[in-house]
Amino acid sequence: MPVLGGAPSHWLTVGTPSWLPTAGGTPRIMFSAGTGEGFHMGIFTATESRAEQRQVYLPSDVNGMAHRSYVSPDGRSVLAIEMDITSWLPCRLVPFDGSNPGKRVGPQPSQCTGAAWSPDGKWMYFSADTGDGFHIWRQSYPDGAPEQVTFGATEEQGISFAPDGRSFVTSVGEKQSTIWLHNSAGDRQITSQGYAFLPSFSPDGKRLYYLQRSRASRGFVSGELWAVDLESGARDRLLSEFLMEQYSLSPDGKSIVFIALDDAGHSPVWIAPLDGSAPPRKLTTLDCVRALFGVRNDVYFVGGDTVAVPYLYHVKTDGSALQRVVPSPVVYLYDVSPDGKWVAAWEQLAVVLYSSDGAMRKVICDRCASAGAEERGVIPPVVRWSRDGKFLYLHENATRHGIELPNTTYVIPLRPDWMQALPAAGFPSIDAAAEALGKRLSLADRAFIGSDPSVYAYPRLSSHRNIFRIQVQ
Repeated sequence: MPVLGGAPSHWLTVGTPSWLPTAGGTPRIMFSAGTGEGFHMGIFTATESRAEQRQVYLPSDVNGMAHRSYVSPDGRSVLAIEMDITSWLPCRLVPFDGSNPGKRVGPQPSQCTGAAWSPDGKWMYFSADTGDGFHIWRQSYPDGAPEQVTFGATEEQGISFAPDGRSFVTSVGEKQSTIWLHNSAGDRQITSQGYAFLPSFSPDGKRLYYLQRSRASRGFVSGELWAVDLESGARDRLLSEFLMEQYSLSPDGKSIVFIALDDAGHSPVWIAPLDGSAPPRKLTTLDCVRALFGVRNDVYFVGGDTVAVPYLYHVKTDGSALQRVVPSPVVYLYDVSPDGKWVAAWEQLAVVLYSSDGAMRKVICDRCASAGAEERGVIPPVVRWSRDGKFLYLHENATRHGIELPNTTYVIPLRPDWMQALPAAGFPSIDAAAEALGKRLSLADRAFIGSDPSVYAYPRLSSHRNIFRIQVQ
């Protein structure tokens, strides 16, 4: 886009491009781009037309993504912002020539989402969350100790230095997510404070469960489990010792499986009765991304020895009979059908259905899988069945050329032969799949639906932020 105004035009299909300093030679850019293998993403440099492309840094984890990059004033080093399937990671310092993978810098452990260099190149700055929200940190280049720069109840994200190096500007504020209920009476607010996410209805529809974000969050999403009686408004905090990254209610509504990050950084699956009649217990020590109840005292989950190469597993609720369902890696688990015969999952870039024994595979769409990344707690699963098996819910969370489009949840009445309408290679998009499968209606909100499509919970997001100038001491 011209600086002085004018029509924007599409340039390149890459992430966060930036111009590199040149001494009168051919202008070059640095940018993030996918490798074509799943959502593996690295940092590259090339000319403005993307000619002479060269790799600067590529995460070793096939599920790793290097999203943003900042070159040092002398052009020799790069600060990289990266994530894996579960969270943002600490920032990384890598050589611009790509000769080695570099090292992690800034506070550790932490989630680092932004970085900058002081104009003289002597300091590295980070926007990082060590467990009490995002704040600005700095570290002398290349081997100093991290120092916290900003403090307080609000969060600071983004860093841009003044040319004289005496100050920088950052965005200061907070983000809020409130849960609302939609039914025949209209819309009603259920939560009013903080960041609430992952709402789900009890099987009888009388209670609504959700997670409330804690300042000690160490993943994309984690929080305390709460339940509210939708008639009386009474609230209960459940299993308060755990910060959950994800949870699933049993078909009878009496138990819960959940994933909680422990002090060692592992994320096993736990199971617990909701009435406290027995203590919580681990179902597996594998690191897990998502776990759901089946229908026959069983649990499906995606995980592995590390989350870098996750697989789809099946286990009984007593922890026995652990087995891998399919031989190929599976990134994310969306849902289990009410009859227990099918599992919806994310494989490579596709949304697929596996039979519960792994013998059959159907593709819903070939390149449309997503989980919402850092907003996954406020985005419904791409695929979900109603509890009675009468409806299929497909959720489109689309982005085109970096622009997020409206979220849409499609409600599809299921015919007995609906899977026969799936082409061998799948549909090109969730929208196309919903159209072909006979969508009945579309819900524009981020709808978390139970069995009745007319009753759903949804989050309303708001962000309150302002730009502040911070003086450098």
